[in-house]
Amino acid sequence: MLPYTGEGAKEAVENLTLIHGWAAENSIWQDWAIEFLCPHYRVHLIELPGFGQSPHFENLENGRIDQAWLKSLIQALPDHTHLLGWSLGGLLAQQIALREPERVKSLVCLASTPRFVQNDGWRWAVSPPLMADFIKALGVEYVAS
Repeated sequence: MLPYTGEGAKEAVENLTLIHGWAAENSIWQDWAIEFLCPHYRVHLIELPGFGQSPHFENLENGRIDQAWLKSLIQALPDHTHLLGWSLGGLLAQQIALREPERVKSLVCLASTPRFVQNDGWRWAVSPPLMADFIKALGVEYVAS
């Protein structure tokens, strides 16, 4: 994880943590965060493991990358923070808010969904066969995916 606190945040009282989405990294936020957010918040950019400059996981429990990401994010999360997640980052931010509500002051989900895959209670996502094809493509050519 690469937390980042921007300039101008020293006077800020509240934390704001941003989590990027799929195929992104912390640099996606940097200019915007410095100009618009750092004057008002202590900004923390948390990079998902395996994205940007953050190292990949070596060993996964039960092959569950989502649980490993979640555990890693929770460990890096400052206490009493406003939490903003974009796309995949928003999905993970929702899970953090559910698991650690005492640490999250507010939650903003940008272009996000609570699920990427459809089920009986959530039809506004991709179909299970489409997700299976995507996962298969990741195994063959993960860089292009």
